[in-house]
Amino acid sequence: MDAKERLLRQAGYSYHFDRLAYVNREARKVFAVETIEDHGEDWLVRKLAEPNTSGAWKFYDEPAAGIRRAFVTELENAEHTHR
Repeated sequence: MDAKERLLRQAGYSYHFDRLAYVNREARKVFAVETIEDHGEDWLVRKLAEPNTSGAWKFYDEPAAGIRRAFVTELENAEHTHR
């Protein structure tokens, strides 16, 4: 995971210990550790380069609805706190 972690860090992602995911608040994208481990470096490079133009949080892989809602609420509350 070292090369993948380096790619994520270089792309502005930080690790969220409670959710086992890498988060980029500016890009509004979330990568679950399990998903990162299940795919190769080339997949990660492509997904990091993919623009998120929706304005909504983009998850790689999509968690269950309740987990997603709780995570998004947590991320958005943290955004308002940091402004």
